[in-house]
Amino acid sequence: MFAKSMAPVIVLAAAARLSGQTITTFDACAAGADQGTSARSINRSGQVAGFCVDSNSVAHGFVRDVDGSITVFDVDGQRTLPSSINKSGQITGRFVDSSVPPMSHGFVRAADGAIMTFDAPGAVHTYPTGINRYGQIVGGYVDVNQSAHGFFRDMDGTITIFDAPGADPSRGTSPMAIRLSGQTTGVYYDLNKVKHGFLRSRLGKIRKFDAPGAGTFAEQGTVPLSINGKGHVVGVYFDVNQVSHGFVRVNGTILTIDVPGAGTAAYQGTWAESINGSGQITGDFVDASGVSHGFLKQTDGTITTFDGPGAGTADGQGTFTYSINDFGGVAGQYYDTNGVIHGFVLK
Repeated sequence: MFAKSMAPVIVLAAAARLSGQTITTFDACAAGADQGTSARSINRSGQVAGFCVDSNSVAHGFVRDVDGSITVFDVDGQRTLPSSINKSGQITGRFVDSSVPPMSHGFVRAADGAIMTFDAPGAVHTYPTGINRYGQIVGGYVDVNQSAHGFFRDMDGTITIFDAPGADPSRGTSPMAIRLSGQTTGVYYDLNKVKHGFLRSRLGKIRKFDAPGAGTFAEQGTVPLSINGKGHVVGVYFDVNQVSHGFVRVNGTILTIDVPGAGTAAYQGTWAESINGSGQITGDFVDASGVSHGFLKQTDGTITTFDGPGAGTADGQGTFTYSINDFGGVAGQYYDTNGVIHGFVLK
């Protein structure tokens, strides 16, 4: 029998349905089942970056402007997969080349469309995950020994590689997001394959943290996903029963976020995906039927839930969120009843 977590929990008696905001859906390319448009990041201006998988199963990057116009772009090779867009419209992500076997590389796309590619030193695969207002980038890479490491790329292109103390080289260190100061958050695996959160300062000091209630067996633990300008971190942790719970870390204190209606079986539960400067949090939750729904948590603790128009209600379908900007604009994707993926913006 497992002891109940003693972590403080943010739970409402009932989650309200979304009101006063509009969901706009869009498609960047024609697609079929398990293909379509994924909106991954939204900046302060409301520009959205992401990728679309077309009917030939080729992935293309896109940027959607505030007027709804969409520009599709390719870096090179087989797949272009943007992950983050900053205030000025710079986009970072990875692309997969046409070599055999294929290799992943990083890229930065300027607001005017100019693209620069890069690799971490000694990398076989490079995976950028976040970019801040200054153009500093974080991400992970895999070296020739198949060991995984984190990297920090400065504005001048200088790349610093790092590992969290105690990280298992085979699973390694994976930075997920970067704030304006250069502070980075992410996840690393220990030698027992347990996940731990970390914060890395601009000067390179790394501090480990774990959410209370996080499981301590393989593939369990704490996974930070986003950090705001105040250093507040959100993410997900997996308990001993493999149920997921969202969390927010504020000044060292970690609170659990469980959305009412979230399932309580293995691989169900709540994910906190992104936090903005005022402390609004977006994410998604999987209900007892295996269907995903979006949520938005206000700074007063109020949680509203939402679904993309026509979102499917079968196991594995539903609505998934990825990013929130400082004005409460949310970007994500949903699967319709035919399994086609559509991007959306909530504002």
